[in-house]
Amino acid sequence: MSGLVRLIANAALAIAATLAVSGCSLFEDEPATGSAGAGDGGTVAAGTGDGGQPATTAGGPPVYLIGPGDELNIIVFGHPDLSGNFIVDQQGDLTMPLIGRLPVRGQTVDTITTDLTAAYGGSYLVDPRVSVELLNSRPFYILGQVNTPGEYPYVRGVTVRQAVAIAGGYTRRADTAEFVIYRQNETGSQEMRATADTIVLPGDTVEVQRRLF
Repeated sequence: MSGLVRLIANAALAIAATLAVSGCSLFEDEPATGSAGAGDGGTVAAGTGDGGQPATTAGGPPVYLIGPGDELNIIVFGHPDLSGNFIVDQQGDLTMPLIGRLPVRGQTVDTITTDLTAAYGGSYLVDPRVSVELLNSRPFYILGQVNTPGEYPYVRGVTVRQAVAIAGGYTRRADTAEFVIYRQNETGSQEMRATADTIVLPGDTVEVQRRLF
């Protein structure tokens, strides 16, 4: 009887292993769903650059890229005279104590941290430790068939639908099904198709188009 039990157990293990392999194959071959500009905020090629918008890892959320108008809190530990809040100028640069102008347009917070650490460690400090945090983002813009188009302060996580509400709602001729977002990346401005649930990022320009009929 014990031999029969072992035989049944071995057969069950073999079947389970076969099903596991089959299941993995099915999931690996299944195509990804979704499209750029949909409710996830769209998919943008990985990279840095903007007047500053998104870079992404494949399938991941947009990574915020620093641009003019962003305010950063920068701490050089042990050196309060080098620390403080700094605003990125219209050329995309920070002006920092000792090191002067540092280009940051299109960089991530992590990259800026690395660059500042290297700059201060090169000639000024021994083993500097630097922290960089985004304090305030630049505004977003909404144009087209809304009642009050223009520039608005950015609200974290705002969707196209909410942006339209901030801009006074739709006009009577607005297309409420599909929208266009113009977003800066490392190669310039990218045009994205969007829905009402697409997340707007700082610096984005949202266009509410006119419906055809």
